[in-house]
Amino acid sequence: MVDHISHATMAYGIGTAYGQSSIKTDQTSSNQPVPTTPGQRVVTDRIDLSPQARQTLEQRDQMRKDEQDKLTKDILEKGLHTWAQEKYREKIETEARAQVLSSMGLDEDSYANLEAETQQRIQKIIEDKIREKMREEMVENIKETGNGLEINLLSL
Repeated sequence: MVDHISHATMAYGIGTAYGQSSIKTDQTSSNQPVPTTPGQRVVTDRIDLSPQARQTLEQRDQMRKDEQDKLTKDILEKGLHTWAQEKYREKIETEARAQVLSSMGLDEDSYANLEAETQQRIQKIIEDKIREKMREEMVENIKETGNGLEINLLSL
């Protein structure tokens, strides 16, 4: 048995199918909106998918939905401000790690193959870089907002 998926594409849209498919164009579809811009036309593609391809497509859609649900739950549990701060710190950590490893001529694989003591020293350098970046960002933010708050930068 072959499953069918139909979708409408305006102007020069592109449809993609996974697995074996045959695409047939039906330009006389009556249940699609009529374009209002001259030169546009409605094209309806019919894509025949194998059951395996359909299952793969459904699994991918479910994974996306699960990721979105997890993200929404995470934001609701932590609050938007806290969540955003955590994501920003993760970004800074990732950038600092990549910058330090790159400056040493290392990648993640070569770092993983180093001795534990060497990894700890490099991790300390990465953490120092993160603290430095966070301090710079905080000072810049204080300068921009001019709120005059005194902050102990050594606590970062």
